[in-house]
Amino acid sequence: MISRAITAFAGLGLFLFGMTLLELALKDAAGRGFKEIIKKSTNTVPKAIFSGAFATAILQSSSVVSLIVLSLVGAGIIALKSGIGVVFGANIGTTATAWIVAYVGFEMDIEPFVLPAVGIGGLMVAFFRDSPGLKAAGKIVMGFGLLFLGLGYMKNGMSGFSRMDIGAYSNHGVLVFVLVGIAVTALIQSSSATTAIALTALGTRLIDFNMAAAMVIGANVGTTVTAILGALGGTPDKKRVAAAHFLFNVITGIIALILLRYITTLLLTGLDLERDEVIGLAAFHTLFNVMGVVILSPFIPSLTRQLSVRFKRKERSITHFIDKVTTEVPEAAIIALKNEVLHLFKMAMQFSLLVINVRPSDVLKHRMSTDQVLMRNHGILNVPYENVYREMKRLEARIITFATSITVEELATTEAKEVDNALRATRKIAEGAKTMKDIRQDMDDFVVDDAPFVIQAYRHFRERMIRLVKNMARLIDGEDGQAATIERIFLDIERDNDSAIYSLAKALKQGEIDDTSAATLINVNHSLYRTSRLFLEVVRLLLGYKIVGRSSGGA
Repeated sequence: MISRAITAFAGLGLFLFGMTLLELALKDAAGRGFKEIIKKSTNTVPKAIFSGAFATAILQSSSVVSLIVLSLVGAGIIALKSGIGVVFGANIGTTATAWIVAYVGFEMDIEPFVLPAVGIGGLMVAFFRDSPGLKAAGKIVMGFGLLFLGLGYMKNGMSGFSRMDIGAYSNHGVLVFVLVGIAVTALIQSSSATTAIALTALGTRLIDFNMAAAMVIGANVGTTVTAILGALGGTPDKKRVAAAHFLFNVITGIIALILLRYITTLLLTGLDLERDEVIGLAAFHTLFNVMGVVILSPFIPSLTRQLSVRFKRKERSITHFIDKVTTEVPEAAIIALKNEVLHLFKMAMQFSLLVINVRPSDVLKHRMSTDQVLMRNHGILNVPYENVYREMKRLEARIITFATSITVEELATTEAKEVDNALRATRKIAEGAKTMKDIRQDMDDFVVDDAPFVIQAYRHFRERMIRLVKNMARLIDGEDGQAATIERIFLDIERDNDSAIYSLAKALKQGEIDDTSAATLINVNHSLYRTSRLFLEVVRLLLGYKIVGRSSGGA
């Protein structure tokens, strides 16, 4: 009996690992595409529901879709009403996993294919490391193989318990199994895995249909934990979407629990699924989620209004310094102004790192080496770029307004020059950030490009920006106060730009890249060079460094 339990436990571990690998691979391979679908296909509630169902069915994870929606709503890219519709649809899409597990895992003999799939997928991951597309395909194949290998172990392990008297459990009522479903899903963060456990337990006759159905209802409620955790500390809109997700799943679960006897009769007797209860359970999972969407979707507008009242937006101050001083004391105001511009500059450096898919904390806080940063940051970051950029524009406007109000006061020549330098630095920061914003999509496209030269160029672009930001941060923090440092950074930028242009011309001539890729790479290289020069000018204006070298008259 103990060995059976260990087998089932190992199967669960393999299933979860396969599911996680599959989710991550699908997210890397298609995550950005589905984000675009959600952004463009949510102008009406029915379209939002369909988009959520479709994206979840393909990505095999309602949690991933929910987190994408939280980001898009939090950034103001899609409306709250649309976000709620996507979350409703995601609950239908997530039932696709139950059908795959029920049909493929129980109806088909997949044992001859499982181990070869794991082997083929593993070899693809090992041998195609430099090809993101093939590597992602290998992870998908391997993920499916491990998923069904784990399911097989779970079935074998649980079959040893099938001689137990399930009648003893029925005395506790189905509510206990709802709570089990909630607890297991909250613990392992996967409603699909909990549903697979319920399917396996039902398929091995460890529990009956009503118990398994109750576990699936609990799994639906438990999956809201992921969205709630993702909304903690977030914008009011993110909290509203998480609350809508929770309310939908709880209300749908209550309705399904109340109607459980009737739905069971309909499926097992009416549709003659009594001899195939595993398929019946998958049908139950889909039926009660569809029923929930049909019943609750008309209430989305009123739910949106209620949640907007419940979670109100609190405007936080975006300024750190200038709101604490008065312009009537120019000496203090100018110091605050310079510090606020440095604050904006740090935001621009963080934004530049986000654009190249690097977490700013790895560079600015933990001060990792460039190789360490690149190892930790692969794939596409799922962050609200637009929200960060919008915050920078708001701060820029506040700085300009404050600086203009200082000039009304009577200033000494040196003070007037400092204010002018701060304004010029602010404009250059804004221009540098806008330049980086314009190449964000190109940077994301490089991640999924299979061309070796493009992969190498993308790495080189990221290395350049990481080095630049590191050096800028050191200068701002006063770690390196020598003029030689700024001169070295300038020469590095010039050399990198020349080297990149030469490599691009050579690659184009030798046919390593086509005209379209070459044009994109040239544009990105120029944008990085321009941003670097602009940021160097900011350091010169704010900290008084001089830049010596060719074309050093300005960025």
